[in-house]
Amino acid sequence: MGKELIQKGGSKFGGSNNGMFGTTLIVNENELLLKIMFLGDIKLPKSSIKRIRAYTQIPFIRWGIKIEHSTPIYGEYIIFWSFGRPQKLLEKIAETGFYHEEIKDF
Repeated sequence: MGKELIQKGGSKFGGSNNGMFGTTLIVNENELLLKIMFLGDIKLPKSSIKRIRAYTQIPFIRWGIKIEHSTPIYGEYIIFWSFGRPQKLLEKIAETGFYHEEIKDF
């Protein structure tokens, strides 16, 4: 079994913006799971991910990753708001074996 990443943060998808403590991101080599307080779980298998990239709205305050996927009920993408630099989160996701694209600083 591969490495698993568990990270607390916030999320935004569709018309829902969940605060910085309302979402838990869980990633392993086969799937990405977002456990969102009061809304439930979003489970994205590896095959549904198109791209994961750094996303910044306001540096140091509103930054995280943008998860572009092919699961229509969750819109075209989901934002996971992170407490740390998006670059570090992308590196941790790559370490799980789930996803790897050339990782660049923004």
